[in-house]
Amino acid sequence: MRNPLLLVTGLKPGDGRQEWDLISILLLRGIISRIIGTEAEVRELVDETAFVMNWTRRIQPEVIRRNRVVLNLHNSLLPRYRGRHAFAWAIIHDERHVGWTLHAMDESFDTGPIYAQCEFPVGTDDDINDVFVRGFEVLRTWLPDVLELFDAGLLTPTPQDERLASYYRARTEEDGRIEWSQPGHAIRNLVRAVRPPYTPGAFFRSDGRTFHVDRCFVEVDGTPHPPGLVLDCDAGSNAIRVACGDAILRLVLASRPGAPRATDLRCTMLAVDR
Repeated sequence: MRNPLLLVTGLKPGDGRQEWDLISILLLRGIISRIIGTEAEVRELVDETAFVMNWTRRIQPEVIRRNRVVLNLHNSLLPRYRGRHAFAWAIIHDERHVGWTLHAMDESFDTGPIYAQCEFPVGTDDDINDVFVRGFEVLRTWLPDVLELFDAGLLTPTPQDERLASYYRARTEEDGRIEWSQPGHAIRNLVRAVRPPYTPGAFFRSDGRTFHVDRCFVEVDGTPHPPGLVLDCDAGSNAIRVACGDAILRLVLASRPGAPRATDLRCTMLAVDR
């Protein structure tokens, strides 16, 4: 690298995140010269070429203007899925492909010109954890090569097409609540998108207790039962069968210590609390 990059990241050494494998590769190949991880350091950047990864705070416009380039790695195929938690939103919307985008930061969010993108598939049974594992496998090969091409001046930035743009806000814990009137495939996608350990999982509440879901299967299309009616439970697999808007689902509940179990639902014809 003629001009090694500064890495701006909110990750901390020793936190066990798989991104550190990637950072190690970038350091070994001389692609990044040093790591900065505080807002004070970011505010002091002048005339640098920086690369931002896993930084959740806004980099102020004046910092972007007074540096040569501030690159950002975003986990979507921009301009689609701008914003936070892009992989989760993509699974919720049943996308079959997701990807990464290397782009220049500008004064808005995820709107700057694109230097490079890569795409990879999402299987119908993949959950959020599968997507991140596959995504970082792709990054280990793609990103170092792309950053070296950037350094060599071989990448041309391309403005984003605003006609294709979409933006999604940061997800909250409450966004994981299951709405039983929803179609079965929508509930299944929600469960896939927030499956533990990425979050505690999609959830519902009954008798004042919170039940988190590990996996969801659409067992029967169509149902005469009202949404939210528990039909039966299986103590051995910690699973219930419950009606939703257009199907009967089999939900395997999360089995973390202290969590309520399927048998706590008193599996008769019990309506789950909304």
